[in-house]
Amino acid sequence: MIDAARFATGVLWTSVAVAGAALVAVVFERAAVALIGIRQRRIERRYRPLIQRALAGDDAATGALAVSPGRHRPAVARLLVEPLIADRRPARIARTRVIADQLSLVALADRYLRSALWWRRALAMRALGLVQVRERTAAIIAALDDPRSQVRAAALDALTDMRDPAAVPALIVRLHDPSLHRGRPGSARRCERRCRRPQPGRGSLVRPRSPGLRAAAPLTSRWSGS
Repeated sequence: MIDAARFATGVLWTSVAVAGAALVAVVFERAAVALIGIRQRRIERRYRPLIQRALAGDDAATGALAVSPGRHRPAVARLLVEPLIADRRPARIARTRVIADQLSLVALADRYLRSALWWRRALAMRALGLVQVRERTAAIIAALDDPRSQVRAAALDALTDMRDPAAVPALIVRLHDPSLHRGRPGSARRCERRCRRPQPGRGSLVRPRSPGLRAAAPLTSRWSGS
C-alpha cells in the first residue's frame, strides 16, 4: 500500500513538472514572438520612409538603404517587394529592380533559393517573380520539381508574374501535373497563356493565391531574421 502511495505521489509530481515545463515553454514562445514583433515594427519605422523616397527617385535614400546592415536586408527586401503584389506598374517594377540591384537583394534571393527551409525558397520565388528577374527564370522553372508542393505552387505564381516566354515549354510539359493545380484548376494553363501573351503597357495584377504563398505568409516576418 505504501509503495502504491509513493508511486501515485511520484506520478503526480511528474505531471506537475511536465505541466510547468509546458507553461514555461508557452511563456517563452509568446515572449519571443512579441520581441520579434517589436523589432519588426522598429525596422519598418526606420526603413519605410527611406524606401518611399528611394522609389520616388531619391538617390540619397537609395544610398542609405545600400549601406544598411546585412541583418536588416531581409526586412528591407520584404518592405520593398511586397507592395508589388498590388502595384504592378512597369515604372514601379523597374525602380524596385534598380534599388534591389543596389542592395544586392537578388544575391539574397539566390541564397534563399538554395535554402533547406521550404518557406525561404517560396519567398525567394515570390520576390524574383514580382521584380521580374528573368535571369532567374531557369531556377524558378527548376523549382516546379521541388519536393515541397508549397514551393512548386510558389514557383508557378512567380512564373505568372514574370511572364517570360522562355518558361512556356516547361509549363506545357507540366499542364497535367496535379500538384500545380490543387485548389487552382487550370492554373498552369493560365500561366502558360500569360507567358505567351505580349507584355501590356501596364503590368496586370496577379495576386499570389497559391497554397505555397498562403502557407508562407505567416512566416514573412522572418525576413527580418538572419
